[in-house]
Amino acid sequence: MFKFISPVEVILLESILHDWSDDYCIKILKKCKEAISGKENGGRLIIIDTVMDHNPDCKSYETQLFMDMLMMIGVNGKERSEQEWAKLFSNADFTDYNIILILGLRSVIEDLIDDACHRTGDFNLCVASLRTDPHSRTADIKGLTCIMMEMCLYKAKGISSQIERIIKQATDRGFKECLEICLKEFGLAIDNHLPYAIKQLDSGDYVDATYSLMGVDSSAETCENQFTDPSVFTSPLTDVDAKFLNLTLVTGVLMSLLK
Repeated sequence: MFKFISPVEVILLESILHDWSDDYCIKILKKCKEAISGKENGGRLIIIDTVMDHNPDCKSYETQLFMDMLMMIGVNGKERSEQEWAKLFSNADFTDYNIILILGLRSVIEDLIDDACHRTGDFNLCVASLRTDPHSRTADIKGLTCIMMEMCLYKAKGISSQIERIIKQATDRGFKECLEICLKEFGLAIDNHLPYAIKQLDSGDYVDATYSLMGVDSSAETCENQFTDPSVFTSPLTDVDAKFLNLTLVTGVLMSLLK
């Protein structure tokens, strides 16, 4: 594993890395990164190993300490906290990770962001949006969806402010009327659809959250429709509307993974 790993789509390391020092782990991880296919093809590295919990009240804390001592004495390895895992991944040029606490003393560590974003149809937009929030590194699918909804809300507010600035500078009444409809549509997304969708997502009502998100999708579409034939005006929002629509569509796909 230190010299070469054959090209594959998925690599599973189960109880491997705790046998090795940090330097050797970084070498293994780098070889794994070289071997898995590119992110655009769904390459994944999954690690099953202990994530140390430094809480003395945790029932498994003493056992984790015992395993840590055993690794150090027996094979010059160690058990690691999340911060130590994060440092390993960073030094091995991995950009994000997800930890799933489902295996008792051990956890599943995987690149959940990449896996989820591969299903959206716009991998780059999905990954770039999620990585702006540091909480995405340890979020589950529901958490990632919530982050994307918050991103939609942030973008909608930015577009609304842009529309208000254009209206102030506009002189043609018909052009202003088109923009005012856009402002109303994004206002509905900001004040109603997105807050309700986030609330329903948090409560676990994914069906209602999806329907509300569909209302957000229509904001950009309705806005652009004001500037199509027979309108004589050119939309000043075509680019931002298209990007916002793509963002909401990606969010909708993440939402569908929860059903």
